Amino acid sequence: MIVKDTRLSSDLKNIMLHHSEQTSSPKGVDSNKGYNASGQFGIPYDIVVNSDGSYDLSSRWIYGSNQNQFLQNAQLTTITKYNKHYLAGIGDTYVQTKNYIHIVLSGNFDITKPTLFQINALISLLNTLTSFYQIDPRSNLYYHNDVARTSCPGLNMLPKWSLIPLLSLNLQYDLVIQKDSVDAIYDPIILNFTDSNTAVSLDNDTVTVTYTF
Repeated sequence: MIVKDTRLSSDLKNIMLHHSEQTSSPKGVDSNKGYNASGQFGIPYDIVVNSDGSYDLSSRWIYGSNQNQFLQNAQLTTITKYNKHYLAGIGDTYVQTKNYIHIVLSGNFDITKPTLFQINALISLLNTLTSFYQIDPRSNLYYHNDVARTSCPGLNMLPKWSLIPLLSLNLQYDLVIQKDSVDAIYDPIILNFTDSNTAVSLDNDTVTVTYTF
């Protein structure tokens, strides 16, 4: 097994959604075995959302040393604990998108619809990932068909324009104002962040403003 590259958590800037295209909607572990049998390095995605709403983590995500490492029924709270991720055993499309977290939902959504369990699990997963990795879903969440000639993640997948409003925008940004800049501003200093929660902290000669929207 040759590792083409190693991704760190800091490399992950985007999220891409896929469907497995399998009409029987098998568990991720079954799909993984199929990829292994065809000589590939396991399932070519990072996280699987099964039809029952459970999560599986591929060898790519858990930095597995071999293609048979595959974590079933992962807890949502543990998914972001992995800092290193493989980029190996996959096609050029995925190599070119090394900064993407690839999520696959089990099922063929050109034929059927994702289950309610899957949609709820997907929303929870996206909220966790976008918050932890500071990914803005309004600009950095992609469907596979955004970048390739494919229907993936399926014609019956919830449209992106209706999915994004269901997500919480837990993005945090730090605005640092040096003291000499603050001295040049007449009181009062008015900080107006619409629809945001703002916290101001003083540290020596720096004013740090942290806001969430």
